[in-house]
Amino acid sequence: MARFRLLFDLLPVPGSRCQVPSDQAHHLVHVRRVAHGDSIECIDRAGTICSASVEIGSEGVWVVAGPHRAASPSRMPDITLCAPLLPEHRFDWLPQKCTEIGVSACVPVATERCIMLRTRAAGKLGRWRKICDEAARQCGGAPMRIEEPLDFAAALALAAPLRLVADIGGEPLGCRTADAGPLALLVGPEGGLSPAELDAAVAAGWQPVRFHPHTLRAETAAVVCCALLQFCVQ
Repeated sequence: MARFRLLFDLLPVPGSRCQVPSDQAHHLVHVRRVAHGDSIECIDRAGTICSASVEIGSEGVWVVAGPHRAASPSRMPDITLCAPLLPEHRFDWLPQKCTEIGVSACVPVATERCIMLRTRAAGKLGRWRKICDEAARQCGGAPMRIEEPLDFAAALALAAPLRLVADIGGEPLGCRTADAGPLALLVGPEGGLSPAELDAAVAAGWQPVRFHPHTLRAETAAVVCCALLQFCVQ
């Protein structure tokens, strides 16, 4: 049976009593119908977990935290996804799905063929972060971090031991048995990166990699490429 989870920035100290944020408290009581004394699960932004008992009173909803336990050991790589600024109704899908599969962070990137402007995207950060939080409460993992949007040149300057750019003309993705450490993945918009952008990425040290034989929609490519990296990079 699925358990309802609460998300805190930091978990309460074991044995302590902590008030539940109002939005989560309303959902807990009025949507999930959790009752006084029920046991639920709490997580924080690092993925640490604890069980907790619920206390419902006239002054609000509280939890009494149990012992903490680390998130399940994972061999998944630490991926920062550099995702193109897609139309809003399509980009909204990325925070949810990438949180569910365990992507660490997302940097929205304004490329030559993007439709959404970087200045407009900055106003969407709160919405995207909320989507990540809600997905984390559902799946039990840490919410993906959504960073400030960057222009293309600034995105190319991101530092990581391994930096890959999805390109159907690149070398095939091969499984890597050595731990690559944190890595960055750049995915282009509809129509792909322009030739000048791809040349600039290669000149900056990004490696073009072919993840799939088909041309995928940008949001599909972002999730598929991250999942393949999780499988192949050990």
